[in-house]
Amino acid sequence: MRDVRKMAEIWPIAEEVLRAGGCFRLFPSGRSMLPLLREGRDSVLLLPPTDLRRYDILLVRAPNGRFLLHRAIALDGESVTLAGDALLETEGPFPLSCVLSRVGTVYRDEKEYDPRSRRAQLAARLRALRRRLLAPLVRLRSKTKRNG
Repeated sequence: MRDVRKMAEIWPIAEEVLRAGGCFRLFPSGRSMLPLLREGRDSVLLLPPTDLRRYDILLVRAPNGRFLLHRAIALDGESVTLAGDALLETEGPFPLSCVLSRVGTVYRDEKEYDPRSRRAQLAARLRALRRRLLAPLVRLRSKTKRNG
């Protein structure tokens, strides 16, 4: 059985490992990155936050102290905007100084998946398109329900 701990507890250890040039395996919790990451089944290998690209999966510590493991949907050299794959709303922009790590490998059933592979990048782009198309419709529907 895995030892479940809050990210705030394990981050000091992970940070030390990453700063030394190492990597850190994390078992994420939550549903915001479905279908890519499933709680209790998948894990990710965290790498130092170098060579950041759009659609990378990043570990960010928001200014309010909350940890987010979401996809970079906008990256401009000074800030990053994130979104969970299962979410329609974005978060940020956050200063790049909030980026703690990037995901180098996703593990499912001990199989490795490269989140920068062509297939993974295509899937990320399709999710971004879905978000851009659906988010306005969901907002409009919510407005209609409140006013109707």
